[in-house]
Amino acid sequence: MTIQQAFDSAVAHHRAGRLAEAEGIYRQILAQDPRQPDALRLLGVLLFQSARFDESASVLERAVGAGQASAEVYYYLGTSLCKCRRSSEAVGALQKSLETQPKSFAANNSLGLALISEGKLDDGIAALRRAVELNPKASEPLVNLGNALRSVAQIEEALACFNRAVDLNDDPAAWDNVLFTLNYLPGIDTATIRKEHEHWYSRIVVPRVFTQPPHPNDQIATRRLRVGFVSGDFNRHPIARFLLPLLENLDRSQIEIFCYSNTIELDAQTERFRTTANAWRDIRGIADVQAAGLVRNDQIDILLDLSLHGEGNRLGLFALKPAPVQATWLGYVGTTGLHSVDYRITDAIIDPSESRDVFVERAARLDGCFWCYRPPDFAPDVSELPAHRNGCITFGCFNNFAKVNEQVVRGWGQIMASVPNSRIVIHSPPGSHRERVVSTLADAGIEANRVRFVGFLPTDQYLAEYAQIDIALDPFPFGGGTTTFDALWMGVPVVTLAGRIPAGRGGATILTHLKKPHWIATDEQAYVRIARDLAADLPALAQVRSELRPQVASSPLVDATRFARNMETVLRRMWQNYCST
Repeated sequence: MTIQQAFDSAVAHHRAGRLAEAEGIYRQILAQDPRQPDALRLLGVLLFQSARFDESASVLERAVGAGQASAEVYYYLGTSLCKCRRSSEAVGALQKSLETQPKSFAANNSLGLALISEGKLDDGIAALRRAVELNPKASEPLVNLGNALRSVAQIEEALACFNRAVDLNDDPAAWDNVLFTLNYLPGIDTATIRKEHEHWYSRIVVPRVFTQPPHPNDQIATRRLRVGFVSGDFNRHPIARFLLPLLENLDRSQIEIFCYSNTIELDAQTERFRTTANAWRDIRGIADVQAAGLVRNDQIDILLDLSLHGEGNRLGLFALKPAPVQATWLGYVGTTGLHSVDYRITDAIIDPSESRDVFVERAARLDGCFWCYRPPDFAPDVSELPAHRNGCITFGCFNNFAKVNEQVVRGWGQIMASVPNSRIVIHSPPGSHRERVVSTLADAGIEANRVRFVGFLPTDQYLAEYAQIDIALDPFPFGGGTTTFDALWMGVPVVTLAGRIPAGRGGATILTHLKKPHWIATDEQAYVRIARDLAADLPALAQVRSELRPQVASSPLVDATRFARNMETVLRRMWQNYCST
């Protein structure tokens, strides 16, 4: 067979979707001629299509060196580099692709993502807007644009993008983003959230779910349970600070742990999760039906979702009901909207008794807080009160900027106006959204030099920034979780507004279990008053700072053994309910 015949055979396999056969022939050609340009180009594309982005980038770089410097090659190269988090190189390759094909919506879409990864949000959003304009019928650029807009707190426009993508083709990623993003919307209530989840369920889930066979699990209420944990975040993600303490302290005579990992980026923390599991299953790229088969074969008794509608979720797996009891916990404080998920693991502050019917899952309440926090062992010591050094009070918010809506900023303006010469530090990547914050604060008479922004930092440097903060301000309606714990650990009191939705009550449950209910506001006026009163008494504030870390350290909030027993009680109760029906 000549090289041309081999090449034609490889292309035929490639077009027919027989990628393994095509890859083998491309590699045989390259073994004879390592610089064969067409084989390099098509092998790079094939590897991209197989989501092997590191290999794809390497092969396509060779293709460029062999003279294949087309817009197509630069597009696939740039997109592969972006997937590998080599964003600076990705930007360069994608810009070369657009030099010859400026109206490529796909290249503009990838360029937007690469620029955002580089921290150039305004340029990235502009590129994504071009992609949407060039192909209004494509849902992917709309979803990406919506995500970018949410990250700069343009929530209503983000929801508009996601809803347009939903209307185009019921894009599952768009639906997930609609339901997740609702929690950020000022004025949102549980009735609206439930209605939107029911809409998703009827349009997306019901048509795709078929009758499942009965579960063969032995219905013995007291036996050892097989519990499965499903997540896309078994890595250095904030949930590790809460999940690992649980997994490491569950009673293995009562609970057998199975981890179903949809995690894309594996790291050292992934290995820590592996060591906690009795069994580890990698479900990346596996269809929901196949993944459900794994769960059934493992005879899981209780399957826990740890993502809800967040990135990396596998709710399609839960829709197939592969375990007799299914529940959700931890990903964010909310609802899946799935009728096949029996329980939401929550607590009495996040879900007070009067809210028991607001979502489709039953509320399974822990005896204590929703979270158990593991303080970072590299956290710096608590500093002296910054106000003593600076001569003024400094407020701060290190939450995801998506939560910093205009209503929140207006509240901060009222607080700062009532505390003369006060300053504020806000976590935010660079971009024009910072100017919106400064402008809104200016309406309250707050000069720009009283506002400082901090971009993304390594965790140790982020924790060190709390040495500049006297009082932390929790955003609303979507409040903090990890950042609230971190602030308290660094000696910084947190003022929170207990909202109407579960995602707005995280700060309330943390502070209640820390015995600091006087920092919990029930409305915006109280939110302003609590912050103002804290700022007015520096000796008391300094005492709070010196006592907070020991108080957190001795509280139930970090008692992993106690939390594990509470979780075991909830899991056992779920199982007993199943066995009794």
